Amino acid sequence: MRPRQSRYARKQLYETRPKPKSVRRLVKFGLLIFMALLLTKLSLMHSTGHADAAIKALPLQSVCLDPGHGGNDPGAQNGNLTEASVNLAVAKKVSSALLAKGYGVYTTRTTDKTLDNANRVNFCNAKRTTILVSIHQNSYTDSGPDYSTALQYKPEDEELANTLANAAGAELALPITPPMQFEDGMLMRAKMPSIIIESLFISNDAEANAGDRVSQQAQGIVNGISTYLQAHKPAQPVKSSKS
Repeated sequence: MRPRQSRYARKQLYETRPKPKSVRRLVKFGLLIFMALLLTKLSLMHSTGHADAAIKALPLQSVCLDPGHGGNDPGAQNGNLTEASVNLAVAKKVSSALLAKGYGVYTTRTTDKTLDNANRVNFCNAKRTTILVSIHQNSYTDSGPDYSTALQYKPEDEELANTLANAAGAELALPITPPMQFEDGMLMRAKMPSIIIESLFISNDAEANAGDRVSQQAQGIVNGISTYLQAHKPAQPVKSSKS
């Protein structure tokens, strides 16, 4: 005959057993934690993938183009031809060509508007571009001179100035005059290598009446920028292999 358990012993045994509701709560709580951890992991993987894609999409090198003059400042003139309008037309072609090559491009003006040097250099510095190229046309009191050159200020501008002056002269089949140092507010305050490129003389009547020199100017500038940026191409970051 089995000995009967005391009422106190039976009560203790009942209280130590997990109750059905408590078990369900524990299971539900565990599932919630598991789902939260899973969703967090998936979210991190998703955001990391987007971040990696965004990093890959960002160009490693970029250019700030500055079409000189504009608005109430037409620049040099020859008949109905204004330097401001030529600069802008050249800049638009340069921009399109550089974008097609995969470079980042920012332009200080895309319309005929007035900008001072502070506006221009502040815009370019804020974009933190690799280089700054200000597009101008040269001019003289008579229509004789015609050559390609560039203006620079800082020592680090010299290579860029030489590269673009040579490229512009070669494309336009013009003599090349060595770049000169020029105290310009924009060049002085720029935080990157920066130059003023003067591909030709707008005061030269032969140039003013020539065919599509805008396209030739643009191609020369694009050639020079591409040559410079290729020579200063940053090293690609080494990706760690996943185990």
